[in-house]
Amino acid sequence: MMDSWRLAVVVSCFVIIHSAAGCGGKSEQTPAGMTMPSRTEPPEWAPENPSEEFLRAAQILRPLPPREWIGPAKAALAAANQLVDAASYEFFGTLTNEQIERLVATEKLKIPVRSLSDKQRAVLNHWFDVWREAYQGVSAVHTSGDRLVDLYKLGAAEDLSNVSVGFNVPGGHCVNMRFWIRLPDGDELSCCGNSFATI
Repeated sequence: MMDSWRLAVVVSCFVIIHSAAGCGGKSEQTPAGMTMPSRTEPPEWAPENPSEEFLRAAQILRPLPPREWIGPAKAALAAANQLVDAASYEFFGTLTNEQIERLVATEKLKIPVRSLSDKQRAVLNHWFDVWREAYQGVSAVHTSGDRLVDLYKLGAAEDLSNVSVGFNVPGGHCVNMRFWIRLPDGDELSCCGNSFATI
């Protein structure tokens, strides 16, 4: 069952996208003829020196609306989420045009980790590092101190040879980074992602 915080994010995405649907504006063509808003500036929370991958993703993705957190750790959690969102943008920015087209057409993109390009694997490793550092010491129900360890606990091989990584876009709006683990009995477990943008 979907966690209440994830449900809230998905509902927020749905409401914002549909309330903005009637807005006009200048647009440009992106992969597969997708019409996306023209942007000259990255999101306001972008890293000080954003990578090429981040900037590429920022031409296609829209940031999620600000999330409201409660409790004593809310400032730390908000800061941690921005770091992980930025790392998720960077991984999205490594996708080829063909992979982005497939994601938009099917609302899901799964890439076996062993099939990632060297650049994609390096950015994925960076994503794991950012998650570990960002959430260290942050107390919140939906976070874990180490996503890589989480994958191992759920059945991932040490070299991630039975893991795929990618994105899903439920309803064609909210973008979630996801992992899929192929278990020994042939079943596949979808897990451990994060919602970080709209498209």
